[in-house]
Amino acid sequence: MQVLMKGHEQRSEHLCSVFPVDYTCYIIQFTVGQQKWEVRKRYSEFVKLYNLLESKFGFETIEKLPEIPPKKFLLALSPSLIKERQNAFADFLKEVVKNPGMNLEMVLQN
Repeated sequence: MQVLMKGHEQRSEHLCSVFPVDYTCYIIQFTVGQQKWEVRKRYSEFVKLYNLLESKFGFETIEKLPEIPPKKFLLALSPSLIKERQNAFADFLKEVVKNPGMNLEMVLQN
C-alpha cells in the first residue's frame, strides 16, 4: 500500500454562529495495486485516529509512530504550519499502514 499526501484545501463551515469557521482538509491518496482513492481529513480526525490507536494498541506501540503536530489555534491556517502538518501526517499514515494490526479501515473510518 502506498500513501501520498496530495495537498490540502481550505473549507469554511457555519456552526452555531453567523460567522464561518475556516479549516484545512488534508488530501490523502491511498493506492493498493491498481486501485487509488482519495480521502480528506481534518486535523481533529488525525487526533481522533491517534487516540483510537493509542487506546487499542497502547502507548508503547504508539510512541514508535511519528508524532502528530500539536494543536495551534492562532496559526492554524498559516501556510508554513499547513505544510509542516502535511509532512507530519504523511509520515504518520505511512507508518500506521505498515504496522501489523493497524489497518487502512481504521484510517478511513476516523
